[in-house]
Amino acid sequence: RDYLSSGSLGPHKQVKNWSFFFFCLVVATSCIFVFKQIEKELARLTNTPEVVVFDSRFGYEPDEAFAILHSWGQRGRYIYLLLEFLDHFFFCFGYRGVFLVLLNRAADIIHARMPTFSLVATALPMLILAVVWIDYVENCFQVLMTLLLPTSSPDSTWRNVATLSSFANMGKWLAIRALLAGMAVEFPAALALSALSPRARKD
Repeated sequence: RDYLSSGSLGPHKQVKNWSFFFFCLVVATSCIFVFKQIEKELARLTNTPEVVVFDSRFGYEPDEAFAILHSWGQRGRYIYLLLEFLDHFFFCFGYRGVFLVLLNRAADIIHARMPTFSLVATALPMLILAVVWIDYVENCFQVLMTLLLPTSSPDSTWRNVATLSSFANMGKWLAIRALLAGMAVEFPAALALSALSPRARKD
């Protein structure tokens, strides 16, 4: 049975449409533009040259997160919650669609020209889904960390939330690094196979 046409691997394998790719690309790039504006506003509120939000860091200590959130003030925290809302409901959707289309198309080429590596090629589309789910978990913990922020000093409950948030953040970035490493191999391989043994393509 053809692994690409099999429903056992999930409906994500059918995400290959270029129109959907460009729609998701616009959504993702628009979100990135808004994120940069939010970071600039947070920098303005804290009188610092640059602000790196939690999502862009690789882990953080509870005390560090506590100090950062308080430095933003109430307005800054509301703005950060807007960033998390956009990330959760729009950015994750956008980058997931972009990478699913590219990875599924690359997997099609590899399956057609080098079937031995077909199962390997299915791993990366699944990995981008894992990145998104970890990102969802990270977003939820970071929203909780912001909403439950103590006024004076971090209590044990808040520290636990901040620690779990940091773990989710690091898990996301480790998964992204694995994804990028796989893409660095799969995309050139797919391009080389396509150039060396061209076949009729189905769009």
